[in-house]
Amino acid sequence: MTTTRQLATVDELRARFVGAGAGVLLAELPTTGGEPSGIDAEQCEAERDGLVALLTARWGPPRELDLWPVVERTVAGEALSVPESWLTVAGHCPEPLLWWDGARWIGLGLARWGEEAPPRLLALVTTADPPQAQDTAKSTY
Repeated sequence: MTTTRQLATVDELRARFVGAGAGVLLAELPTTGGEPSGIDAEQCEAERDGLVALLTARWGPPRELDLWPVVERTVAGEALSVPESWLTVAGHCPEPLLWWDGARWIGLGLARWGEEAPPRLLALVTTADPPQAQDTAKSTY
């Protein structure tokens, strides 16, 4: 039942984003544990993997995006030509899996806000293209 609710949330985000313009919509997906504190990392990853299988059946294999270099370079004060929507995503889930549905990017990622915080399963929708390789490359300093 949880995967059904998660998929419904992803579809709701996609529907809400129609005509939303630039930006990104992020949503925490429901998990088996109910409250985020009721789920551990392994269970959260298993639920993500189940949803990945369903989204892959719809749109093919996901694109893996590593936004950690964007986070590191931004914290170091480096100016990047990364759309604001992807800076937002990087701050929440820096390793999203992405699918293109023909009109917008759909993503899933795991978020952790602190070592003691439970993981959270996030979905995202944006029309902004993901950052290019030069923007996600590690800084040289």
